[in-house]
Amino acid sequence: MHALGLLIAGMSALSYAALIVVNKKIIYTGGMQTASIELDVAAIVTCVYVFWISSIPSIMENDIPYLVTIGVVNTGLAYFLYFSGLQKLSGQSVALLSYLDPVSALCFSAFLLNAVMTPLQLCGAALIIGGAILGEWIDHSS
Repeated sequence: MHALGLLIAGMSALSYAALIVVNKKIIYTGGMQTASIELDVAAIVTCVYVFWISSIPSIMENDIPYLVTIGVVNTGLAYFLYFSGLQKLSGQSVALLSYLDPVSALCFSAFLLNAVMTPLQLCGAALIIGGAILGEWIDHSS
């Protein structure tokens, strides 16, 4: 519970909320254009941060295929699908679905990597899933 960590977490939450709000206002671009803009901005911010914290990182030649795969498939394709769907869903649905991201990370690490889930993680996952279900149920009943 360091103050800097809490500050960075708060800034991250505000940035994510701003991302959702701004992307709901974008109506003249498709998913590919929106994903491209978001990835360009993220690359610029990341490069500025990395160069501020340290020097230019060295990249070995055999690292390039892995970097391209992570950049194009894992990030580019995922962002394209995310921003394509983001423009078609309500803000509440997007927010509720985004809460499932940490739960899926826990489940994938448990099933694929044989990671042990602690009782606190299980409790958090149950609260997230319960909140998402409750939020959707209230949304559909009104």
